[in-house]
This record gives sequence, C-alpha cells and structure tokens, in this order.
Amino acid sequence: MLDTRFGASLTFAMLVIVAMLCIFVYGVTNIVATQGLIPNIVANVLTNTTSNDAFGTLVVHAKTGAFKSALEDKSCQSINIEGVTSKLDCNYTIVDETSPEFTNDFLFCSIDITCEISQTISGNQEILFELPSAFQTMKWSANPGKSWNFFQVQLNHTLSPSYNKEDNNNERPILSGTKLNPTSLNFGLQRSKYMDYTNLIDESTPSIDLGIQLEWTGTKRIESSSIPSNGLHYVAFRFDVSPSFFLVETKYIKDDITRAITVLTLFLSIIGGMRTFKIFCGCGMDKYFIVLASKFGRKLPDDVKRRKGILEEEVISGPTNPLEMNGKEVSAQLEMVEVGKLTPSTSSGGNQGERNVNETMVVRLREIVETLERENKDMKRQMKNDKEEMKRQMNAMEKTLKNLTAYNKETAKFSSTEMNQNPMHKNGHVRRNTAPK
Repeated sequence: MLDTRFGASLTFAMLVIVAMLCIFVYGVTNIVATQGLIPNIVANVLTNTTSNDAFGTLVVHAKTGAFKSALEDKSCQSINIEGVTSKLDCNYTIVDETSPEFTNDFLFCSIDITCEISQTISGNQEILFELPSAFQTMKWSANPGKSWNFFQVQLNHTLSPSYNKEDNNNERPILSGTKLNPTSLNFGLQRSKYMDYTNLIDESTPSIDLGIQLEWTGTKRIESSSIPSNGLHYVAFRFDVSPSFFLVETKYIKDDITRAITVLTLFLSIIGGMRTFKIFCGCGMDKYFIVLASKFGRKLPDDVKRRKGILEEEVISGPTNPLEMNGKEVSAQLEMVEVGKLTPSTSSGGNQGERNVNETMVVRLREIVETLERENKDMKRQMKNDKEEMKRQMNAMEKTLKNLTAYNKETAKFSSTEMNQNPMHKNGHVRRNTAPK
C-alpha cells in the first residue's frame, strides 16, 4: 500500500490497528472460575490427604465476666471444657484477664480454643462449656484459622439472657442449660477446596488450597427463673458440617498461542478489508480528478494518468496489440509511430508524459520486431535441417528396399531349384512310399 500517499497512510494505520487488536484480545479477562458442591466421596479422591489439619484450624474465643460476690470464691479455673466430639482435635487455654483496678469486685476470664479440621470431619460437632451460673454474659467469636481463596469470615456476638420489655415481671430469666440440653450457639461449617490451574506446580498439577467457611445459624437459649441446683449452666458451640465439598476451579479461557493466532487472524482479515477499501477509494479519487480535469480544463496529475494508462493497457496495447501482429504488421506499426502518425503526442503540442509513453512504445515495438526476426531465422534454419534429415532417411529407405528385392529374387530361384531335384516333391505335392514293409 506504499505506492501512494493514501496507501502509505493506511499502512501506518496498521500499527494502530495491531495495538488495538492486542488490547482487544489480551486486555479482556482470560480466567474463568467454576464452582459447585461435589459429593464427599468424590472430594476425598480429589483431596487425597490424611493430615489432621488438612483444612486448617477452627478458632473459638470467648470472654465472660461476673461479680465476685456471686462467685463464692470461684475462679476462672472453675470454667471447664466439658466435652469435645471425636472429630475435633482441640486445645484450649483459660486465662484470668481481670484488670488490677477491678480485682476486688469483678472476675473476667478469657477462653481460647483451637481445633484442627481433618478431611474426615462430618456430621454435628460440638464444644461444650461448663460455667458457674454467675457467668451469664459471654462475648464470643469464631473464625477459621486461615483464609481460604483470599476469603475469611469472623463471626462474633454476645450471649446473654433474653429480656422482654413487655413483661411486667421485673425478674429476668437466667441461662440454665444442662449438660444434656445446653444453651447452643449454632454454626454451619463448609469444607472448601480451591484448585488454581493458572498457577501450576508442574506441567499438569494445579496449586490447591483447602479451608473451611463458617456461617451463623442462630442461638438456642435454655433459660429459667431460678439458679440451677448445682450452680452450673452449660453452653455448647455446635457446628453442622455439610456432607459435600465446595469446589472452586480457575482456568485460562485461552492460552497464549491461541490468543496470538486470534490477533493474527483478525489482522489478516482487516488487511483484506483495508485493501479493498483502498482500491475503491483510490478509484473514486482518480475518477474525481479525471472529471475535474475534463470539466475545468485542468492538468491531470501524472500519477492519475499513469494508473489510468496501466489499467487501460495503453502502453503495450494501443489500437492493436503488437503481440498478436506478424513481422510486417509490427514493422508498419513501428514506422507509423516513428513518423508520429499513430500518436500525435510527439508534436510540439504534446506534453512530456505523453512523449515518454510514445518512446516506451517505440522501444517495445522494436524489441518485438527483433524477436520476430530472430525467431524467423531460427525457424528457417530448423526447416532446412529437417529437410536434409528427411532426404537422408529417404535414401536409406530406397537402398534398403533394393536389398530386400534382390534377396527375394535369390530366395525364389533357390526354392525352385530345390523342388526340381528332390524326388519327394512332384506336381506340387509329396509322393508317398507305398512299398510293403
């Protein structure tokens, strides 16, 4: 497209087009994420791990406080972790966090529990607290020990007895859950697996991230208007483990080679379209200049005249195509051109461009004349050689024919003599010997 300024501008525009195609193909999101729940048996095969903390840890933190006057010399060590289900492997610490200024009046205790989550965890899991009845308020939090898929949720709230403002009775109920029927804080626990095929460990193994997600499902308070006889109440953290795994996979939509091929394919399509656009626009501009020159008597630009001559084959064809002429016609055409009868542009009124066309035509016609004369001489030489070869072959054939005729005569003469001398042949047939044996 560099033969004209318009073509050059379109060629340089290709750089911008390539940049736009690269942005269009490489700028969009090339990662797709699929997610869903899969059965536990399939997830166990995909996970293929027996570690006790394959899914990380579950962290439960609780803080509770009471008046010392209601504790009757009880301390934070009076708080016990009464029971943990078998699927949870937990460690806990209970610490007295009472500030020095409140030592005489209050007791504040902090409880930290860390449980390992293995692949085999399932069903309902429970952590049971045993607390003196004086501990009626508990500020708690529960969260996974690590983030999963860049996501981590911490659940927290404060557990306290319910209070009904419309109740005229001034007595407030107290938490009084028993060991068999405790006050329960209910959670949903979902095991999760993230497989990242965009970050491969080797050629085919994706990076894997295992973790858990927690969801708050509500509180069930066990309350009464009187203190239990044993002076204790029970609070349970209950986790309902989903029987399915939550699986998330991320993959590339297209690899680098596919995207490069996409850019190349679009670029080739655009080149074809721009070439067609350039041809039609160039033809339109040439028509415009031709009409403008004929209407207003202006000079036709040289490049427009050159393209017009090429498209209409004015340089080599003219009124008659020289390639289809014989030698005499070409010579006559050449003489007419040389004397200026074929194209009158050689006169003083012609312009330089037309004279150049005429000179080119003269040179071309001379070349054709020389070629035809050379081919004519070669043809005559070849015909002479063929004639001599044919004459030589005829002489050889005549000599062979004479030899064959002489041979046939000798053969016939020999055959007749042989038949006359042989007693077994007479009158053209063979005489049989009929003598008895």
